[in-house]
Amino acid sequence: RHQGSFWRALGACFPWRWHGPMLLICAMAYVALLDGEKQLLSLPLGLPSLCQLLSLALGLHKPSAVEMSELAERSKQNVAHGLAWSYYVGYLKIVLPRMKETMEEFSRANPTLLLRRGTWKLHILVPLSCDIIDDLEKADSNIQYLTDLSETILTKAGIKNRVYKHSLYAIKDEDNKPWHCVVEFAAPLQSLYAMSQDDCAAFGREERLEQAKLFYRTLEEILRGSKECRGTYRLIAYQ
Repeated sequence: RHQGSFWRALGACFPWRWHGPMLLICAMAYVALLDGEKQLLSLPLGLPSLCQLLSLALGLHKPSAVEMSELAERSKQNVAHGLAWSYYVGYLKIVLPRMKETMEEFSRANPTLLLRRGTWKLHILVPLSCDIIDDLEKADSNIQYLTDLSETILTKAGIKNRVYKHSLYAIKDEDNKPWHCVVEFAAPLQSLYAMSQDDCAAFGREERLEQAKLFYRTLEEILRGSKECRGTYRLIAYQ
């Protein structure tokens, strides 16, 4: 979250505008103690500490549900969480349980392809920059489109015969050896990128990066807990 930086984490816990007053208060307390005011300061310093410990013990320091909701809305921290769940419920939960069956059908019809069962998964690319390229072949000359797998056709949300399909690619490694696998980007990241380009969303580059990381972590957690999707996907996050 803070890219391994101690100072970023410290700044997130204690805003920089607090550092000056906190240092000043500590210095004044230290000087007062040196002046022999230990008895006078013991009560005002001890009572707030005791109250704080009591508050922590009773859980009174935690924000209420209303405050949490308001904070999430103001800071837009609910964006990535909602996108991850929508992506899973509206798409991955539909296509992933059929992935191995679809690959099996394709392998029987094309016995020279998909020889390595370890690649019989949906490889989901998660660029943390949210920069998604629609045509993978244009992104890298080592990627070649081969064909589409069999379609899944469902009626969803009033849409008759809605089509879900995946594209099969041949990807060459450093030894120029082709690997055949199904690859696609995590489409919701396009929404995050579009939001960062729209003034109405008030969504900057730093917020977009944090939301992309949160999207990946949330999606990873959701899929890890889904028995029906187990072993049918591979999440690939990169900068």
